Amino acid sequence: RTVNLDHYCRIPRHRLRIGSAEMVAKREATLPAPPPLRYPADARGQSHVPTMRLDSLWAEALGGKHIDFLKIDIDHSWRTIGMERVLSERGASLIVMEVDNSWPLLGEKLGGVTHLDQLCWHAAKQGYTPLLKVPCTAKPGVKSEGGLATWYHPLVPEGLGTCVPFGWHVPFVSRSWGIQDVLLVDTVRHPALDVKLRELGRADCVPPRFGRPASHAELRAAA
Repeated sequence: RTVNLDHYCRIPRHRLRIGSAEMVAKREATLPAPPPLRYPADARGQSHVPTMRLDSLWAEALGGKHIDFLKIDIDHSWRTIGMERVLSERGASLIVMEVDNSWPLLGEKLGGVTHLDQLCWHAAKQGYTPLLKVPCTAKPGVKSEGGLATWYHPLVPEGLGTCVPFGWHVPFVSRSWGIQDVLLVDTVRHPALDVKLRELGRADCVPPRFGRPASHAELRAAA
């Protein structure tokens, strides 16, 4: 059986009882048919679709309404999508974002700080606790995706109060990441939510083995 790692994004939602797969399927079945294509292809077969910053979409389309669970899947670094206001106003309780291959790129003149380090530091300042979602082998008898589940690895050292460059290098394996998502938990609004998620992860997982932190030379080679 082929396992789509993208399905792991729904595990935190299921663990927190924020809708089941059956509920989502029933909701989708009641939606109206999609409208006709709004952006037809040009002579070269390309469609030009307007884009909008995440902050603008949240403010204009949702009126700044609080979001329980926000999944961002656009395959770009967080720095390119415009989400600073969502973070500063803690517009979502739980944010899941794919760690795209641009994220490990080192920021220029920043001493080896990656885009993920920057997001970790910025989100922590706003009251979020950043975690990495790491695929793990599910314990026997645990409901899983093809025998796999997810473990949560904290990115903010305990008691430090901020995030320092963590130095972990995650290599490509068949063009996919072993570590897939970063999870931002609003621990101001929900003080024990990160602890609960980590407990649920430990209950489901055979503890994964982590490699050593990458050297500066390895990080620069991967950039």
